[in-house]
Amino acid sequence: MNLGLITSFIVGGMLLLSMVALSSRISQNSGNTTLDFVAKSNVSTVSEILQADMRRLGFGVSGTAITSMSATQITFQSTFNTDSTVTITWAYFPTDSVMTTENPDDRPLRRTVNGVVTDIPMVVTNFTLAYTDAAGNATATPANVRNIRVSITCESAFSYGDYYGLGYWEGIITPRAIQ
Repeated sequence: MNLGLITSFIVGGMLLLSMVALSSRISQNSGNTTLDFVAKSNVSTVSEILQADMRRLGFGVSGTAITSMSATQITFQSTFNTDSTVTITWAYFPTDSVMTTENPDDRPLRRTVNGVVTDIPMVVTNFTLAYTDAAGNATATPANVRNIRVSITCESAFSYGDYYGLGYWEGIITPRAIQ
């Protein structure tokens, strides 16, 4: 057999294998980017709803607007755009699992308005709240809260291989009505 022909087959085979590997990496990267985009979109949606609620915290309420608070839950009052007081609760359940998604880290986040519970359908894997007073010191007293630091992590519902897309948001919310 001709040595040049054998060399051509070897070089051609190596080139074909490298093209297949490159195509596979491009596909993997594209899938991961899509999952990251979905997770970032989800965390953006959750943070917008939460911020809209918390900006209204205390409006039209006499006395202490926050009735209950912890690192994973807050209950507060507002009048929203009504004449009556509305009670709103945001609660995260870090020990419960959501069975409707493939993601094993998905935990329930619930928004309750006057007893009407709404499960947030995004894949929330972490939700924490921290409260500070006017001087910026941590506080556990609802009447002293002036700022609320929120951190939210969302992931994609499904994986690409072993990869779940990731989105993170952190912010400090300063409701005007409790200043």
